[in-house]
Amino acid sequence: MLHSISTRSVSAIIGLIVLSVMLAACGSPSDAASASASAARGFPIAVMTGGSDSVTTVTIESRPTRIVSLSPSATETLFAIGAEDEVVAVDSQSDYPDGVPITGLSGAQPDAQAIASYRPDLVVMAQEDSEVIAELAHEGVPTLVLPPAEELSDVYDQIERLGWATGRHRSASGLISTMKSAITSYLETSPDLDGTSYFLELDPDLTTTSTQTFLGRLYGLFGITNIADDSGQPGDRPQLSDEYIIETDPDVIFLADAGCCDVTAGKLAERPGWEGLQAIQKNQVFTADTDIANRWGPRVVDYVGMISGYLATVEDR
Repeated sequence: MLHSISTRSVSAIIGLIVLSVMLAACGSPSDAASASASAARGFPIAVMTGGSDSVTTVTIESRPTRIVSLSPSATETLFAIGAEDEVVAVDSQSDYPDGVPITGLSGAQPDAQAIASYRPDLVVMAQEDSEVIAELAHEGVPTLVLPPAEELSDVYDQIERLGWATGRHRSASGLISTMKSAITSYLETSPDLDGTSYFLELDPDLTTTSTQTFLGRLYGLFGITNIADDSGQPGDRPQLSDEYIIETDPDVIFLADAGCCDVTAGKLAERPGWEGLQAIQKNQVFTADTDIANRWGPRVVDYVGMISGYLATVEDR
C-alpha cells in the first residue's frame, strides 16, 4: 500500500467533517466548503517519502494549493496528473512541459529560505536534504522526497504517491494504466532480438551504463545485450576502451552524447578501428534523447517507444 492513514489521521478526518458542519451552521460557508472538500479528498494523509533504503512517511494536512517542485521528473508528473494550477515554482532544470513556472531554485543545492519565499504548502524534491526538510517542517511545510527511479515500478510508485499527495489519485492511476499499456504494446510488437548486442555512449570518453541502472533496464526490456556487462569495469557507469568496443563489435550503438557533444555516426566512423563495426556498417547508430533519459516521469513511455522504433529497423547479424 503506497499510502497509510493512521487512527490519529482518521480522527482528524472526522474532526474536519464535524468542523465543516459547525462552520456552516455559524454562517461561514466558504471555510466550511473548504474543510469539507479537503476531508472528502482523504486529507490529512500520510504519504510514503524517500527511497527504498530510507522510507518514512510525511503527513499532508490538506490538499496542497501551492506546490514547489525541485525535481524535473516530479514537475512533469504533476502536470500530467492535472496539478499544474497548484504548481507555483519549479527548479531551474524543470523545463518541461511548456509553461512551467521555472525559477532559479536549485534541486541539487536547495535553499530553504528561497523555497519558503514562494509560500508553499508542499515541496517535492529528488535529492533528500535533511536540514532543508527540517527547516521547512518548522514552518509547517511538508516535503515529499522522490529519489531517482531504479525500476519501472519506482516510476509508477512515485506517480501514485504524487496522486495521493495532491488529491488526484484517480488521475494518477489512470496515467499509470495508460503508461503500462503503451509500454506493453511496444514490447509485444518489437522484433525478437535475442542475442543482439548494443553499446550506449554517454560521452566521448566512452562512459556507458550497465544493465543494473534505470536506463540500462529500459534497454533490457527488449532482450538485447549490453556489452558493458561483461567488460569487467566496475560501477554502474563504467568507462570502456576503444579496444574492448572494437573487439565486442556491437550490433547497435545508441548515442546519448549527440546533443551535448555533437557526436554523430560519421564521427564514430572516423575513430581508429571503428569504421568496420557492424553498427556503423549497417547504419545501426541511433541518437538517444538525453533529456528524457535523465528523467523518470511520464515521458519514460516516449523513451521506450524511441528504443522500439529504432530496434524495428535492426537487421539480425
